Amino acid sequence: MTVQNFRHRVMLSKDNILKQSYERVADDFEELRTIVVNLVNENADLRRVRTASQAPKPLIRHVGRVNYYFVADDGPYCVRCYEQDRELHYLTAQQQYPAGTGRHCQRCKTIYIESSSRP
Repeated sequence: MTVQNFRHRVMLSKDNILKQSYERVADDFEELRTIVVNLVNENADLRRVRTASQAPKPLIRHVGRVNYYFVADDGPYCVRCYEQDRELHYLTAQQQYPAGTGRHCQRCKTIYIESSSRP
């Protein structure tokens, strides 16, 4: 018997005590459901905080004429994206630009020139 079928039978019943008991059970169930939803939300918030606090902090490392963010040996990451949004975005591999050798961020489009092509 499903819950809806049971509810339908209770409502059709002439037994008032059964109806009152069912209403109390339904109220208790709704209260428990609210508690579970609140606990699930709180748990998700705590997981987010824990994950953020456990994330390794990026450190600035000097490469050529530019400073980049690195997490251990992982990187380089875009300085602008991290300082503005606290998001780590990889930079491209070194490329040649008219101004010299450098990298760029595909998200914010910033170009970082590490070494000049001019003598």
